Amino acid sequence: MLNHFFIIEGDKETGNYVVMELNNGSSKKIFENRAKYYGGLKEARQAIGSYLINCGYSCNQVFLHQCIKPNRKFNPTHEWTVEQYLFGVPQEK
Repeated sequence: MLNHFFIIEGDKETGNYVVMELNNGSSKKIFENRAKYYGGLKEARQAIGSYLINCGYSCNQVFLHQCIKPNRKFNPTHEWTVEQYLFGVPQEK
């Protein structure tokens, strides 16, 4: 899925989050929320999961996403399953 990934841009300070899908060189906005100071990133991730399920992907398929926070120099890339987008990543004990 190297040519198909997602960018989540935003931060909790503004509460604004935008999710872009990049697929084979084209981009499309699939989600946006404003002034969501608490839970905005989780909601953005869940929007990706719901979108992928609606597109027919299975819960165990893996996609890449990058969280871009304005003014942050390093924005790592993450690899998540559709299920992780929907329900989050279990906390280690």
